[in-house]
Amino acid sequence: MSYINSFMYKLEVEGDRLEDGSNNIYRITLDEWDKEFIFLPRDKVKGFLKKNKDEFENLCGVYFLINKEKKELYIGQGRIKERLIGHLRKKKFWDKVIIFLQNDRGFNKGQTEYWESFCLKILRKKEGWKLRNDKEEGQKNMSETDENILRKEAYPKVNGIFSILGYDFLEEETLEATQKKTQKLFREEKEKVAIYDKDYEISVFCTSRNIFAEGKYVPKDNKLKVLEGSSATINVNKSFRNHFLRDSLIKDKILKKQKNSYIFTKDKEFNSPSVAISIILGSPTSGPERWKVVNGMNLKTAIKNGLTKQNTLFSTKRYFSMNTVGISAKGYVIKDNKFVVLKDSCVRIDVVKSIENKYKKLKQKLIKKGVLSIRGDKSCYAFIMDYKFSSPSAAASVIAGRNINGRKSWKDEKGKFLGK
Repeated sequence: MSYINSFMYKLEVEGDRLEDGSNNIYRITLDEWDKEFIFLPRDKVKGFLKKNKDEFENLCGVYFLINKEKKELYIGQGRIKERLIGHLRKKKFWDKVIIFLQNDRGFNKGQTEYWESFCLKILRKKEGWKLRNDKEEGQKNMSETDENILRKEAYPKVNGIFSILGYDFLEEETLEATQKKTQKLFREEKEKVAIYDKDYEISVFCTSRNIFAEGKYVPKDNKLKVLEGSSATINVNKSFRNHFLRDSLIKDKILKKQKNSYIFTKDKEFNSPSVAISIILGSPTSGPERWKVVNGMNLKTAIKNGLTKQNTLFSTKRYFSMNTVGISAKGYVIKDNKFVVLKDSCVRIDVVKSIENKYKKLKQKLIKKGVLSIRGDKSCYAFIMDYKFSSPSAAASVIAGRNINGRKSWKDEKGKFLGK
């Protein structure tokens, strides 16, 4: 028996032991835990299943199809024999498989779905590995209690076994490590910036359905201030964890309920971009990936691309937002009174009969060209890229679906209209 992460495991080679360890068949069991891991090279899967046909006839488990060289991965669950035979015919990319089982009887359907969903949740946030699962796969809802049990009790053992086999794709980055990495990036970029204020703020925003929020991010301490007037969703999903914080904001009337959303009645500082965005969207969300800077780039990408004096992070441009009939958009004025609407801004689906024909045709043109794409929930169209309009009024009219004066519709972060 050997030890890893303070628990004992037993590794056995099935069949002939080869000099190239990656072509051996391994069975790994853990002391006082009724789980088993089997490592198989692709060319040995058929022979292994034939040899152990009675054991695997109807055995259910979770499996990982892997190509380590190309860093490609597929996670699946179900009847192991049936699924692997099918994947040998249909999926050509993999050369190794790791099977995760419960000893003797295998997992039941619910358990395999939980494990598949839990692992996919980790992998979808992981950089470096290409996940070949469809987005719809692994959507099994887990209660917070079930997820905590997996994460605290079972996950360290599973991850430990994978590391023994030489795979790191299930290693989760801790919040502390993420924050340190982000702060390190900012420290490195500090040296590239000629004029630098250690307390500088980055303007950020977020749009989602009927929600629009703006904030100021401070790299020095990784804090984010959500600005007064920003909106937040009313409902939260099952995986949401910050109930106490959200309830206290409502109790203190910092969040005030309106028809379709909550509104921030004053500026509110949060300990990180992720905490701020989770309160706004009512679900656990990566702040660096969800918050966007003024050029439409997400915060994480903006940091990676480097901060320079010319970067729009330090731009002195005046940015404007527009909220009408549940639609939110953001943009800025450029030379000759033209107006640029930012990517992810929303556009009303229908138009009123009295709208000018030129705006109606322009909207149809944007849809045809793919500049506007309908959202998955069909609540609105959304810009898939920044788009330049001939005037603020043209932009506002297309977005609102009616004739509208842009100078009396677009507001800056202080609530002042464009025309002022």
